[in-house]
Amino acid sequence: MLDDCKERARTTDQLVGLTELFFPGHVVTIDAESAKKNWPDRAVAADLIRASRDRLATLEPWEDKAIETALKALATERGVGTSPLFQMIRVAVTGKSVGISVTHTIFRLGKVVTLQNIDSALQWLAQAPPA
Repeated sequence: MLDDCKERARTTDQLVGLTELFFPGHVVTIDAESAKKNWPDRAVAADLIRASRDRLATLEPWEDKAIETALKALATERGVGTSPLFQMIRVAVTGKSVGISVTHTIFRLGKVVTLQNIDSALQWLAQAPPA
């Protein structure tokens, strides 16, 4: 995991920002600018994030490639691009719009933490004032 993060980080502060998510007890905070950029239509974003959550909740085995395949299939089924969907999910899972591969992140966080983070993001979407 550290190797993945080192590829993206140019400074120690950036490295800390990329890795803090993986420490036990870390609470994800949604960055308002990342949300505004990647969730421009909150209803659409909530629907796609909820569908992603449902897909991930039933996914077995929990492997990086299986996560990627499941989410790409969802994007195709819903008629959305893979990149926009992955960015929506990245913000839901990490609170940020930058990081290591979203499928690596999801895999390394594990199913329980990933689903908890998505649930928190869905609550944020429902409660936050419009941008």
